Amino acid sequence: MKQTIDDRLNLTNTGARIGIEGASIVLTLDEIDTDGVRTLGQVSTLRIRPVLHVIGQSPGGPSQGGSAGPTASATSVLPRATSAPNTDTVAEAKALRQSTDPDTQVRAITTLDCSAPDPLDGQDDPTRPLVACSTNGSERYVLGPSVIDGTGIVSATTSSVNDRPVILVTFTSAAADVWSRATSDNVGRQLAFVADSGVISAPFIQEATPPGTSTTQISGLFTAQQGTALARQMQNSGSGLELTSTVKMTVSPTK
Repeated sequence: MKQTIDDRLNLTNTGARIGIEGASIVLTLDEIDTDGVRTLGQVSTLRIRPVLHVIGQSPGGPSQGGSAGPTASATSVLPRATSAPNTDTVAEAKALRQSTDPDTQVRAITTLDCSAPDPLDGQDDPTRPLVACSTNGSERYVLGPSVIDGTGIVSATTSSVNDRPVILVTFTSAAADVWSRATSDNVGRQLAFVADSGVISAPFIQEATPPGTSTTQISGLFTAQQGTALARQMQNSGSGLELTSTVKMTVSPTK
């Protein structure tokens, strides 16, 4: 549990310090950072969705490298800290961005503002399509229904192949079977890793992952530091650890 919280601290800019008091894990902050604390307490929702359409992609995008798995391009991997939107806003976003109507999908992808906070922020319906931004705002996607969620990921770690950073993602046996079928069905197309309704990576699949292969390798246009952050976000999405907070303020004495 402490390692999971450590990983979340590394994904935020709260400056929090972690300690143990009896049966409790205590986080100490020098300054009040409401958005940062909210982000720390949230469990990211990770889903893997097929890419149906993308606009704004730069030339020479990522492709699969080797038989172990697809090559991915990492974008920004830090979660966005936003205030919780109201129910009406979420419902409106779902009606526009999760429609099965092609005309509505075209309207959604052409009008989506990737510079604005996302009202869905992980509240998208996994059984329906999704129009989403990449987390760095450079691409907009129409995605199919989710095939795997974060609970299907056992671990995500970083390594190096030929002096290039890679992420090794290990799936549960059930998710590994789904991943094998998904890569087989999407050869020549992309599968998107979507965290909190934003696309953090969308690898091109050049060959199917063999059945029974539980670990897949993701490499691409990311630094070692970006790869580490992306792996943490993938792993934390399946941790299921939710945090609650209380506020205790200590005021230094004045002379």
